[in-house]
Amino acid sequence: MIGLMVCTLAIPAEDPSVLADLRQLSSNRGWGLAKLGPLRALILTLDSDPVHSREATGTFAFHWAASSASGNCVSFMVPEDSMASSAGLPDETIFTVKSDGVIRKLKGRFPVIKGLAVSSDCTRVAVDGVYVRREPKGGTFHSEGAGLWYGLAGGEEDIKLIAHSTEPEPHITDPLEVGIFHASWSPDNKRVAYVQNGTVLVHDLERGTSVPLVKGKLPVWSPDGRWIGYQSGTGDPMLLRIETETAEPLLLGMKCLCSMQWSPDSQYVLFTRQGKTGDTVFMVCRIQDRAVAPLYFSRAEFCSRSFAWITTDLINILTKPISQR
Repeated sequence: MIGLMVCTLAIPAEDPSVLADLRQLSSNRGWGLAKLGPLRALILTLDSDPVHSREATGTFAFHWAASSASGNCVSFMVPEDSMASSAGLPDETIFTVKSDGVIRKLKGRFPVIKGLAVSSDCTRVAVDGVYVRREPKGGTFHSEGAGLWYGLAGGEEDIKLIAHSTEPEPHITDPLEVGIFHASWSPDNKRVAYVQNGTVLVHDLERGTSVPLVKGKLPVWSPDGRWIGYQSGTGDPMLLRIETETAEPLLLGMKCLCSMQWSPDSQYVLFTRQGKTGDTVFMVCRIQDRAVAPLYFSRAEFCSRSFAWITTDLINILTKPISQR
């Protein structure tokens, strides 16, 4: 594990200019915020004041939906007994869909899934779960156990292992449960950050090796590759600067409920904190000056990991009735 120098920052006051800049940027770049499943699709409308949510109609549940760092691709699993069967999509199958409407299938049998992560180019998917391999002779199946796996979307079945799970093998599939590895792809699609035994590691796909970086959990790689955001053991939102191998708090005096989510341009970070009355407050932090502003309030305790920055084209595709896809 590398030696880390921890920097300190003074917590800034809330700055309303953060939301104004965010609205302008999202309008120019054509992306927004969406919560995709497991029970419904929820869209946050950034161009309104205050920001409000609307439920997308005509969607089926997306289990373990995950967005690429670029925001132009989403990976998801079609759950059992969903509306997808009427549209010709098989149950319990992992798909990717791009903003141009291209849908690809990851070939491989995963009877238990705890989480997904999709690369920026939408070609690879990392799967946190149990993989079952079909034997070449006789067609019988053999369980490879629980772990973090990855494969090529749209290609032949060639599932490779990143790390085996050190926790008991899960036997149920619950989309509301939190995963184990919390994988996140690097922007060059050659490395995967993940957590194991309280440590954030990075796996190099070409070398097949993993290197420990820092104590923490819930790593999220920034789209520009400069940072890995993560959560400390005490719930502090943290940043690891890749170039200098230094860790620093995103903000002092704030705790985050779950992981951080980067905007596709890496200029903003979304995280959730507990409100004074037990509600959830969605906060946005501008990386340049660490100015913050509340974006959205909810009576439910949402996990920020379930939200994703995605292009508006992709939002339009995912929220169409299934019969129109």
